[in-house]
Amino acid sequence: MDCPAKLYSLIILSVLKLYSDRQHPLTSENICQKLLSDASIHYTITPKTVRTQLMTLYDFFLSGRDYFMRAYGGMLCCLVRKNDGSDLVDLTAYEECEEAEASAAVSSIESPKKTRYYYWEPVISREEWILFQNMILCSQYLTVEQTRDLYNLTEQMKNPENPLRYSPERNRMYKQKDINIFQMLSLLQEQITKKQRIFMQYGEYRDSTKLSPRGTMRLVNPYAILSTNGYLYLIATPAGKPDRITNFRIDRIMSLSLPDAPDQVREDIPIPLRKYFPNADKSFLDAPLYRNEHPVMYSGEIAHVKLLCRPSILNNVIDDFGLNLRIETKHAYKPSDWLLITANASLLGTKVFCVHHCSQCIVLSPEKLKDAVVKELQEGIRLNLEGAE
Repeated sequence: MDCPAKLYSLIILSVLKLYSDRQHPLTSENICQKLLSDASIHYTITPKTVRTQLMTLYDFFLSGRDYFMRAYGGMLCCLVRKNDGSDLVDLTAYEECEEAEASAAVSSIESPKKTRYYYWEPVISREEWILFQNMILCSQYLTVEQTRDLYNLTEQMKNPENPLRYSPERNRMYKQKDINIFQMLSLLQEQITKKQRIFMQYGEYRDSTKLSPRGTMRLVNPYAILSTNGYLYLIATPAGKPDRITNFRIDRIMSLSLPDAPDQVREDIPIPLRKYFPNADKSFLDAPLYRNEHPVMYSGEIAHVKLLCRPSILNNVIDDFGLNLRIETKHAYKPSDWLLITANASLLGTKVFCVHHCSQCIVLSPEKLKDAVVKELQEGIRLNLEGAE
C-alpha cells in the first residue's frame, strides 16, 4: 500500500536501522525493495522519493550531529564510490577534511547525482552490545524472565534481521528468584536523590541457600549505589550512627519500605565519606576512588598501608586494590625480590586480603593491621589443629 507522505522519513529511517550497517549500505532502490519484501511494513515509495528524502535527512542530521546522535541513538551516514570504481568512501569525511591528501581524494569522488549508499551508524556498536549481553547473562541479580527480556531486546538491537533467542535452561540455576532488582534499585535511587532515609531488611545465609533475616528492619541513610566485583552495593550508614559506614550487598537486601515523615530526612554525608563526593551538591560518587580504597568492598577505617608481596600475586593485588597504588621493586626489606606495595585502603579489607594470601604477603604497617592479621591466622591455626571433634 502507499505510504502517507508525512511518514516517509520515519519509514526510511526504520529500514536503515533494521537492515544497514557500514558493511551493508543501502541505495534508494535497495530501500524500496526492503519496504516491499518486509511483510510487517509493505509500503510502496518510489526510488525518486526515497532519494529526495534521504538527501534531506542526510543534510538534516549533519546540521546537528551531536544532537541527533543523542536524540536518535545513531547517525545517518553516506558513502559514494570513487570514479575509478574502487572502494566506497565516506562523503562527509572527504568534504570536511581540509588536508591536501583528502582534498585530492574529493576530486575523485563521483558527482552527488550518481549513486549514494546510506547506512545507519548506531551509537552502541555490535561489540558493545555483546559486552552488555554477557553482563546480562552472568548477572545473578536478574530473574530468568528479566534476563530473557533484556537479552532478546539487545539481540534485536544488535542483529535485527536474524536475532538469536535466549534459552532459559542455560543458566536457570544461577538466576535470582525472589528479588525484583529494578524495583529495588529504583526505590533506592529515588531515596538517594531525595536525600531521604529508607527501612531495610538485610539478610544472610545460615543453613541453606535461602536468605534469612539478619536482625530486624533497620533505618539507614542511603548515599550511593556502586557496582564492582560483580556485585551491587548500597553505601549507607545506620540512622544516628555516622561513623558506621557500611557497604550493603544489594542482593542480600530482602525488602525495603519508606519511613514515616519524622524519620524521612537523611543525615548529612559523614565526614570520612565526603572526599568521595567531589561535586558541590555531593550527588556524584567518585566510584573508582571509593572502590580502590575499599578492597573487596569492606568498609571501615581507611589508612596508609604498606605490604611486601610476592611478584606472583601482583594480579591479585591490582584486582583488589585497583591501580591507585605504588609498586616498588627496589627497597630495603627482605625478601628483596618481593614487591613493596603502598596504598590508602580499608584496614578490614586489607586484613582479609593478607589473611587470604598469608604465605605470599607480609604486613609492614600499620602495626594494628599486622596485629589483626596475626591474630586471625593464629585463631585459624588453633581451630584447624583442634579439629571438629
